[in-house]
Amino acid sequence: MVHTPGQRAGHGYVRLYPGGLAPGGVPAPVLDASNFLNLPAADNLGNHTATRNLDLSAYQLVGNGGTTGLSVNFQGWTGIGISAPATPLHLRSTITYNMATLESSQTGPHLNLVKTGAGRAFVDYIGSTETGPRAGALELRGYSSVQINGDNDATTADLTVKANGFIGLGTPAPFSQLANTDQNIVGSDGNGGNPGTLTWLANQNGFVGGFFNASPTSAAANGLGVKIASSSALALDVSRHANAGTPGTSLLTVRGNGNVGLGTGAPQGHLHLVSDAGGGGAVDDYLFDEYGGGDQTIYMRRANGTLAAPVALATGDYIGRLAFVAGRNGAVGYAPSADIKSYYQGDGSTNLADLRFSTSNTERVRLDKDGNLGIGTISPDARLDVEAGAGNLALKVTSGLATHSTASAAAPTAGATLAPTAMVHYYTTNGSNANNGTVTLGTGTEGQVLTVGNFDPQNLSVAYANGTVTLGANGLRNFIYLAGGWRLQ
Repeated sequence: MVHTPGQRAGHGYVRLYPGGLAPGGVPAPVLDASNFLNLPAADNLGNHTATRNLDLSAYQLVGNGGTTGLSVNFQGWTGIGISAPATPLHLRSTITYNMATLESSQTGPHLNLVKTGAGRAFVDYIGSTETGPRAGALELRGYSSVQINGDNDATTADLTVKANGFIGLGTPAPFSQLANTDQNIVGSDGNGGNPGTLTWLANQNGFVGGFFNASPTSAAANGLGVKIASSSALALDVSRHANAGTPGTSLLTVRGNGNVGLGTGAPQGHLHLVSDAGGGGAVDDYLFDEYGGGDQTIYMRRANGTLAAPVALATGDYIGRLAFVAGRNGAVGYAPSADIKSYYQGDGSTNLADLRFSTSNTERVRLDKDGNLGIGTISPDARLDVEAGAGNLALKVTSGLATHSTASAAAPTAGATLAPTAMVHYYTTNGSNANNGTVTLGTGTEGQVLTVGNFDPQNLSVAYANGTVTLGANGLRNFIYLAGGWRLQ
């Protein structure tokens, strides 16, 4: 029988030789059912039994006239859609989505990653057109949620992503966008931090969130830190509104330039306090309370130089000001209606300063470094120096008492000089019946007034610029210092 090798269909023929022997003495084959197989027109490969490995060599198993299909290399690595698989199972597709589908009519289906040796199992995405060696995105999609378990317990989800975007840690029903129970936000059961770090309070006490800096390694563990890179950014905003999507009324604001606002979202200074629609009582008050022993103080400190290297102030340098500004022309500006200022008056080593009081943008009163108080003058040369201007009333006591300073001494038995130290000087008895000596008035200050009294039984003579006057018992006389001498009034 002659048959073309590799052909399973077509026509063959049988050639018989004389004597029943083919050339070379080979008998003709016996044609029976043992060596004939009738093949159908289309074979589904279901009625064959393999007795050895099927070696595809460098070829692939393809279907329907395709050029790529299933390939198996000498290591047993299998490629689908690729002739040279780079991994034990390598799938390549030219479509955008749905490279592989796992479908089951029962519970599941499950994709199991089993690691029999040391190490871990991974699901990686390596983007060939992304930036970086392993950049890209891995998506896990579910119908109503996606769950990930890390403890080999399929009944409890360690990580759950719901269809509404809520993420649960240790709960399949997260309460909020990030939660670890079905009632509170993440960490509310005390599991929000690590040893030595900030943790969430186990009991929120009515708050939606709370922190506690309890640390098993350090009792001085820090609390919450907020850091930003730009001076124009908003570091912290606490506001009040009915919903989370509206900025609302600002309660506390901290900006990147260090400005802090209470009641304003745009603080114009390092500390800006705003009471909008203030009312009576304490609703618009600013309180500084202290209880127990202490020395409560509000400090306004200033030096030249920098914080790291401060430099002493020079005489006349400005220290600080408390300004009162009235809103006018529909706005509140910076021009004070009244203020209290202080300027340094020392030499860089002494602690000397003055106080200056202004009203209507004009200085009215100055208390100098020596304690002299000037009203209407910026250079007082007395404990009280009043410059009212010509024709103006400098002092008026509407009601109440006005007193003079007094000094007393025993009437001199011999001549003596009186250097006035008070407005009223009087002499008491010296216990002698002899005549008293003469009292001469010493140098005074222009315009100074003086009253001299005698309460000794003997007469007392008083010498002044124009002569001598005698004061009898219980006598009083008034003098004024003018043109370099005392004058009798």
